[in-house]
Amino acid sequence: QAAMLFITLARYCGIPARWQSGWLLLPREKTIHDWAEVYVPPYGWIPVEPYMGMYVLQYTETLSEKQKEELLTFYFGGLEGFRYIANSDHSQELYPVKFHFRSDPVDFQRGEVEWQGGNIYFDQFDYDLMTEWKE
Repeated sequence: QAAMLFITLARYCGIPARWQSGWLLLPREKTIHDWAEVYVPPYGWIPVEPYMGMYVLQYTETLSEKQKEELLTFYFGGLEGFRYIANSDHSQELYPVKFHFRSDPVDFQRGEVEWQGGNIYFDQFDYDLMTEWKE
């Protein structure tokens, strides 16, 4: 919701903004996640991570105010290297094209599965994303 609110406010102010989603793959945690991008000529699409900014302010008790400000600045134009992008913008066409209703009409971080008899919804199949970390 934080990313969608940011996108709405940016667009209201005339700033081109889009939604992006994928996976946040931290060394001890993996989860589907959304963030935003704004278009800044001549640089192109720049990531903006409002959720991580809120997280820094609310849950980081051991950081100084200066450290919090540095993290906020970082997430307004940068992302850490733990992202796997699944979607750029929402409700885009899938390839190959699906013939049946989608499980999620907005994105597909978990994938879409169907057979000739119809769509197979998320609660009808299991999935797992395995990661391996090299130090």
